Amino acid sequence: DLYKESRAKLRARKLPNCDLYWAICGSLDFVNMLMGKIVDAVEECPNKMQEIRAEIERICIEVSNTYPNHPPTEIPLLIHEPQTDNIKFVKLSGPVVSPVSDWACVGTGQPLASYLIGGIYQRTMRMQEVGILAAYALTHVKRHAYGCGGASQILMIANDGTVKPFMTKGPGEKNQEQEDFEKYAIELDRAIKRFSLGVIGE
Repeated sequence: DLYKESRAKLRARKLPNCDLYWAICGSLDFVNMLMGKIVDAVEECPNKMQEIRAEIERICIEVSNTYPNHPPTEIPLLIHEPQTDNIKFVKLSGPVVSPVSDWACVGTGQPLASYLIGGIYQRTMRMQEVGILAAYALTHVKRHAYGCGGASQILMIANDGTVKPFMTKGPGEKNQEQEDFEKYAIELDRAIKRFSLGVIGE
């Protein structure tokens, strides 16, 4: 029931009043339709985060009422105001727009990714450390979660809206640094398991 495409799952739109960054999982057509409506509506909003958020909520409710039988699609969405460097991180799920305090995982690999990240993540971590944690979680999700795989795409977005890649190239491109890290993460996991079993045996 699934097929894979070598296409970017990360999207960005820079509007006059804000920048929007989101990730795609689930139905590509549905997400594109929903986010297209959100982009058009937000573009007409004043430069106020409160009104931008209200407009996003209105569109989510409108689309959910129009397609009541469509499974809710979870979309992590980052809203950035360039004038103030104000950033809001929310998750769209059907008609609900819920704030995200620290991190969120979506898609079929969500349970495993949440387990791997939840035991390690701390709010005091540097961006570089968070990037490594994301790469670590993606490594194991791609190996064990149904429907997940392909090249990892990790982008870092600073408070001022600056975006830079982390151990990633374009979709489908060979990235030796990423491949080396994933091999290391897999071997490390195996070594920890062997060590744990050895300790129990003693």
